[in-house]
Amino acid sequence: MTRWRDALPRLAGPMSRKPRRFAIVAIIVGALGATGLLRFSVDSGQSLLVGSRSSAGQTYASFSQTFGSDPIVIVFTTQYRDTTGNPTAPYLERNLEKLGALEIDLGHDPRVASVLGPGTVAGSLRQAAVAEVSNVLSEYPYFVAETDYLAQLQKGATNQQQLSQRLQSDITSAQSLLELYVVRAASDAHNARGAYPQKGGDQVLDTREKAVDAAVAKDPLPPLWAQYLAGPGQPIDQTEAQAFFDRVTAAFGDCNDQIASVLKITPSCQVFFERTLLDLPNCPLVNKGQFCNPKPEWAAVLPRPQPGGDSIAIVTVRLKPQYVGDQSQVTSLKDKINSQLAHGLGSDAYTKKLSAASLQSLRSLGPLQPTECGGQADAACTNAFHDARLAYTVAGAPLLGTGVVRSMTQLLAILFPVALVIMALILVALFRVRGRLWPLVAAVAATVLTVGVALWTGTPITPAVLAGVPVLVGLAVDYAVQLVARYNEERARGTPADGALHTVLANTGDATLIAALATLAGLGALAFFSGIDWGPLAAVPLVAEFALVLFGGVVLAWLGGLFIALPLTVWADQRQRDVWYPSAARLRGADGGAPPARRTVAIADNWRGVTALAALLAVAGWVLLRAVPVQTDVQQLVSPSLPELGAVQTVQAQTGYTNEIDISVRGQVAGPYNQAGTPANVQWQCVIASGIRTVHQDEVATATSIADFFIASSSASGKSAGQQCVQATQPSPSPSPSPGASPSPGASPSPSASSSSSSSASTTAKHSRAGAAILASRPVAPEAQATPSAAPSASAAPSPLPTASGTPGASPSPSARPSPSAAPKTQTVFLCELRLFPLLSRTLVMPIGTAGGPDAQPCPPVDEYQQLFLTRDASPIDPNAARIALGVHTNSVADQAKLVDALRHDVNSPPNGLTADPTGLAVLATTAYNNLVGRSYLLNLAPLAIVAVALFLVYREPRRTLLPLVPTVLAAGWAPLVVLLLGRWPGTVGQTLGSLNPLTVVLGALVIALGTEFGVVLLSRFYEERRNGLDPDAAAAAALAGVGRAIRISALTLGAGFAVLALSGLFPNSFPLVADFGLAVVIDLALAVGAVFLVMLPLAVVMERRSPLVLVAEPAAAPKPQPAAQAAPTVETAPAPELAPTPEPEPEEPSAPRRVRGVSGRRRHGAAGAEPSPAGASADPADEPAVDAVPEAPAEVRHRPGVSGRRRRRR
Repeated sequence: MTRWRDALPRLAGPMSRKPRRFAIVAIIVGALGATGLLRFSVDSGQSLLVGSRSSAGQTYASFSQTFGSDPIVIVFTTQYRDTTGNPTAPYLERNLEKLGALEIDLGHDPRVASVLGPGTVAGSLRQAAVAEVSNVLSEYPYFVAETDYLAQLQKGATNQQQLSQRLQSDITSAQSLLELYVVRAASDAHNARGAYPQKGGDQVLDTREKAVDAAVAKDPLPPLWAQYLAGPGQPIDQTEAQAFFDRVTAAFGDCNDQIASVLKITPSCQVFFERTLLDLPNCPLVNKGQFCNPKPEWAAVLPRPQPGGDSIAIVTVRLKPQYVGDQSQVTSLKDKINSQLAHGLGSDAYTKKLSAASLQSLRSLGPLQPTECGGQADAACTNAFHDARLAYTVAGAPLLGTGVVRSMTQLLAILFPVALVIMALILVALFRVRGRLWPLVAAVAATVLTVGVALWTGTPITPAVLAGVPVLVGLAVDYAVQLVARYNEERARGTPADGALHTVLANTGDATLIAALATLAGLGALAFFSGIDWGPLAAVPLVAEFALVLFGGVVLAWLGGLFIALPLTVWADQRQRDVWYPSAARLRGADGGAPPARRTVAIADNWRGVTALAALLAVAGWVLLRAVPVQTDVQQLVSPSLPELGAVQTVQAQTGYTNEIDISVRGQVAGPYNQAGTPANVQWQCVIASGIRTVHQDEVATATSIADFFIASSSASGKSAGQQCVQATQPSPSPSPSPGASPSPGASPSPSASSSSSSSASTTAKHSRAGAAILASRPVAPEAQATPSAAPSASAAPSPLPTASGTPGASPSPSARPSPSAAPKTQTVFLCELRLFPLLSRTLVMPIGTAGGPDAQPCPPVDEYQQLFLTRDASPIDPNAARIALGVHTNSVADQAKLVDALRHDVNSPPNGLTADPTGLAVLATTAYNNLVGRSYLLNLAPLAIVAVALFLVYREPRRTLLPLVPTVLAAGWAPLVVLLLGRWPGTVGQTLGSLNPLTVVLGALVIALGTEFGVVLLSRFYEERRNGLDPDAAAAAALAGVGRAIRISALTLGAGFAVLALSGLFPNSFPLVADFGLAVVIDLALAVGAVFLVMLPLAVVMERRSPLVLVAEPAAAPKPQPAAQAAPTVETAPAPELAPTPEPEPEEPSAPRRVRGVSGRRRHGAAGAEPSPAGASADPADEPAVDAVPEAPAEVRHRPGVSGRRRRRR
């Protein structure tokens, strides 16, 4: 440090001889750094809420890699003009087909991780029904044939050829017989539904479906049907078997292509969707003019509408994390969604792989935007709603981030020029010296270089960088103004250019260097304590990045002032032949003359009262720092006029919740596999989701786990309600229905039960129908190496809703079955059910699928006797991640933080080695909130301590160390009081201004880091004047006359940078995060500057009066040439009466005192025989006309074109 300070004056000679070369080289370096702008990129800063190495950051990163990032949401509403529209529209088959086509295409987009919507649900239910019907058509005939085979063996039959022939004959006969029974029951259901006369007291849909079930119940069951459902050796329940068969045929009969072909009707899945998606037991009466609500388990895609409100359908698109921050990719995906809704499927990688017939089938749907009547030939609907397209809104965090990026780019293009213009006006109007605009040139170069270096290092333009741009401009102007002002002051004294440069570099350059180092210490501490993830500390990258950008900017700003503004000022001075310098009287007028000095002396005479009041307010502010609200909600930190934010708020109003929180579960999420009954880990997820809905019903609107889709199927089966972990969000008079996503049909003979579950014949359903416990964890035997089934895979169907046909696969004989493979993957019944709904299951459980595609194939048919797959299992699964999706509504980030803490407590003890943690963008915001609130004192006091240490290392004296910190400590303490006062402003303005955000929460640290400079510069000049022999009062007046104006101009330029940020709030699509930060800093910086003049300097005067520091004169590093027309006078310097004798290692002449840099206690020996300072540098106050008088240059010097030694030699 000492070497750098001693080296500065040595630049005076070279810089005075070749100032333009210094400036050109520095500008070229800045231009080279500006090439980083070629890598210009903008980031919304959502990833800067918490550190990537923190627990919350790692959980979110792992979660987003598995399930995708926070979603893009498409919300469709049935609002038609001023009415609520057609409430049946979201459940119409044609609309579900359109949404299915949209969702399938988006699901195959390489940028998308998963898609969940009504089309996915409907298509998955139909797909599961197709697969299960196919399996039943394979399993049932084989079960019947094997049962007869065993019976023949018990009767003593031994002829294997005859037994094999009989087995094959039984399989064929049983298959034909099953088809006959199914077709007959389906025909009865179709006829009963068509003939049903609706009456005024009926329930919508439910009463009709009860009548259909009653008609089908009269049909007989296929032989051994009850035994097949129960399983070999299990108790038989004939009633349950009858109910299951009736519902399969009643609900799915019309939807099956083969059955519809036999019945000579057009296949339609409308009834199937109504029974699986709607809460039929709780449908209103037909004379109420209302429609059925969706099942509560489908709230994530089909939320229950508000009374008298619109019906809603939600499509959730989760992007892969690498595309979330890519503005072009996010915008392209949104455009693709809008295009497909308006015009239909386009050409992309997915559609190019489809056959011509499949592609034609999808494109025949036309525009994929659903309509009020779903294209039906319904005259009443058409007359009422004209089959208008449903309104829709596209919103979400990725789109909001894109809007923020776009707005930041526009705002940056405005803020930078505005800041430059304002600062130029300030300099022209107030900085009346030669070279007044060169500080602005240095500021532009330093700022551009800082941003360019940041971009070169991979740091994009974020709100933190955006907030730092005007600050950097203000800092660069600040340092340059101090140097240029002192140079002009010395030139006004008649000092030659090299001598003036020497004085500037030795005094002002040294003071600004110390101030810059103090600023760097504060910013470095802020960056360190807000940027580490260690132990209890979690990073706040937004704050850390802001501090780091300013850290680099301070270095470049000081160098810019030294090597651009100062050389250009010297160069301009040398080029001017008619040099004009203001007179001493004019300088006094510009500096305020005697009033500032008299005010300082008056305050010093009454310092106790002023200091006590200032300290009391500051202490109150520091104490109340934790009481100031903190805002980290991303939606509250961007402009309300941002269109993307408006879309988010619209979606929140429609869905009833403001944020999504996920419980990320890791481990054997569908296990354990070695336990009988319902998988314990699945049951735990179900209990947790139900408990969250119950305990936090005021904050949690929806809570959906994979268990809600698959195991809540017994509410109407005669079992107690206590066995159900899934309950409706709002209790209803009738039992809560089972989820339509369950692959098992309901268990009661009424349509109320049938509406509670899918009509597919799952393995779980089959065994539970006989009254046995749910065997979801019963291991299905390993895959058997046999001829693959000929049954088509539903997942391979190209249509948006898979073809509802099932062809029985080839059924090999027992003797043809090879032995199991060497290393099979155990597939439990529950895992097989997950595989029935690959697109649906993968939204809540992962991984599900194969390396070659997004879908897993259903489990092959099972030999019920030997529990072996009849064919090879091509795609076994073993999921290790799950999520419980929560829709939450909270009034503030503080409330949201409390909810997250409660959720973390709720899930802290999962069974069987599972781990569970809340995650999501909302959790990151609350984590940042907790970090900022919990570490507010650390982030504000740590920079203060580091700055104090840095100053002590420089001065080695407590007084000079602590005095510059007084104004910033006071201002930092007053800052919370200012924020609390702004919070009393009515309306949302008060809510915004009256809270801290990730930038303003460290306002105290920033003011300490930046405001310390003014105290250091003013005190340096004060003690310089004391070394020159002035008494404390006169030294204060001289310091105010010398640097007071420069400090005021520097403060104005620095404040102008922040004022630009504050005024940015008036621009469209601005950022409250940045605007509030700018306004708060302007106010606090003004307070800090006021404290410098009104508190710090009077305190310094008082201390010098009571206990003066032992100072010595500071020598010049080299003698200064004197002007030819003016001889350097020899001025005797007598020490002031109140000063203590200066200790010196050797006695010196009183007329030539040794000027040693530093303070008492640290001796630095100057060169022997050092020459006295130039005229005006040291004088007795009694010999001066006024305490701040500056001698004027002689006429010969004032009118010479240049004063450098080089020019004189040339002449």
